[in-house]
Amino acid sequence: VGIIVETGSGVHHVNVGDRVVLPFGTYAWAEFVKAPAEKLFALSPASDPRQAAMASINPPTAILLLNEYVRLQQGDWIVLNAGNSSVANTIITVAKSRGIKTAAIVRRAEAVETAKQAGADVVVVESPTAVQEVKEATGGATIKLGLDAVGGQSSAILAQLLGQGSHLVAYAVLSGQPMVVSQVDLIVKRLNVHGFWMYLSEYLPKLDAAVREADSFIASGSINVPIAATYSLHAISEAVEHAIRGEKVLLDFTV
Repeated sequence: VGIIVETGSGVHHVNVGDRVVLPFGTYAWAEFVKAPAEKLFALSPASDPRQAAMASINPPTAILLLNEYVRLQQGDWIVLNAGNSSVANTIITVAKSRGIKTAAIVRRAEAVETAKQAGADVVVVESPTAVQEVKEATGGATIKLGLDAVGGQSSAILAQLLGQGSHLVAYAVLSGQPMVVSQVDLIVKRLNVHGFWMYLSEYLPKLDAAVREADSFIASGSINVPIAATYSLHAISEAVEHAIRGEKVLLDFTV
């Protein structure tokens, strides 16, 4: 995210002083950059600039994952793993705004509270009994969409929870392990399995609208991803070491 300091003569929809999210393809590791004006829009003055700095990654991912595979209605359930992650935080927020219920699976007991604070309706620790726990907590509801950020056996848990003709979408691989899905779920349930990457050509035209939608959530405070620390570029080594520990850190190029 940056602040406009100069515009071209034909630019009228944004002004000097407006805070904007840099469009995809703009190299942002600098104090000053030139960006195409037609791809910019002014963020709400109420938007926290630190949250806005993440608006081009997590929120569009969350919005597209919820939009692209299933036509979800109010009261529908989705299930996701890595339920305490930054992306999960945003998925849960957007889903809740639409009346969609979320079952979040986390890998550690210490992560349960983070997912609950994000607003997940059900939070379960990954274990051999996780499938039964989610089924009991959701009242045996049909779950139409599973969002997999982990891979490995975590994928199998999501697949077991999904209903007939449902969709399982892999968008990250935190475990480093290949996705595991039982043939029974594929054959009997006719499960649909997808891979998602936001920067595929089919999604790029949809990013601007997703970022604009995200800005409304950020301005209202609905999206409020926990940020562990902010570093200057001079402390990049420390920032990387901190990020590797699994917490969200930001870089500030103004200091």
